[in-house]
Amino acid sequence: MANGKSCLHLNRAVSKRSEEGSMAAEAVILLPLVFLVMLFVVAFGRVEQARLQVANAARGAVEAAVLWPGANQATSAGEATGAYLLHSSNVTCEHYSVDVYTGNYVAGGSVGVGVTCTAKLSDIAFPGLPGSLTISQEASAPIELYRTVQ
Repeated sequence: MANGKSCLHLNRAVSKRSEEGSMAAEAVILLPLVFLVMLFVVAFGRVEQARLQVANAARGAVEAAVLWPGANQATSAGEATGAYLLHSSNVTCEHYSVDVYTGNYVAGGSVGVGVTCTAKLSDIAFPGLPGSLTISQEASAPIELYRTVQ
């Protein structure tokens, strides 16, 4: 019996020694992976924020365009508002375009705006990240049915 107990204590001591340092090895493997996942989440959030800023520019441009009585004035107002909202946001576009669609600019019709922004990923997500991302958003608004349109 005494011999069996000493073997049991010896087995426990050996098993405890074999697990020493395993937590450090797990941390060395898992911490970089967790860090990369966190970086990916932050980058994805920043890209989504840039998309929201471009969508906001499109929405603001169509709201400005629909207020004017004529298609030419609506085009000018929509382009100017869209450009202003892009410049005042935190998105730095290398190239951008604001297109106002006034083909159906009649009472009861609609006006549409398309905003496209090409931004460097290093400006949106993280410094040093290569490549660029083109973000396009569209918005439309109805023109009042009983409105005088020129």
